[in-house]
Amino acid sequence: MSDVSAETKLSELSAKVDDMVLGLKWMFALLIILISIPNIQIALTISWFAKVFVEVLPGQPLPLLTSTLITFSTFFCLLAFVWPILGLLNVFYGKSPRIWMIWSAFILFIIGFQLVLTYMGCFMPLFSGIVAPEGEGSAK
Repeated sequence: MSDVSAETKLSELSAKVDDMVLGLKWMFALLIILISIPNIQIALTISWFAKVFVEVLPGQPLPLLTSTLITFSTFFCLLAFVWPILGLLNVFYGKSPRIWMIWSAFILFIIGFQLVLTYMGCFMPLFSGIVAPEGEGSAK
């Protein structure tokens, strides 16, 4: 009699764990999608920023990060689309929850890192030319 009860409790526990794992999969998938949206948007605007830099900062050298982004803009756009696809494939086709959670967290970090680098590279030249007026901020 206790064996039947133990099997019933084990199957109930297994069903609860499966529901929890499914909830985690959807949470990771949502996080990957939400972080990827701004990453894709900024990656698609790199060429627009390049045109702005040519018009606004003629003849001025661009920072290394900015010139790298402009030179390899197609590659960065491709990466912006590839990371979420890899992340979603990892989440929904990963077998071991521990492994796909670790890889999903790593992919989320990579997406965020690319997002920060792209923002920095696109906006750095616009703010590097800002200088305080001579009377302000100078010690006399």
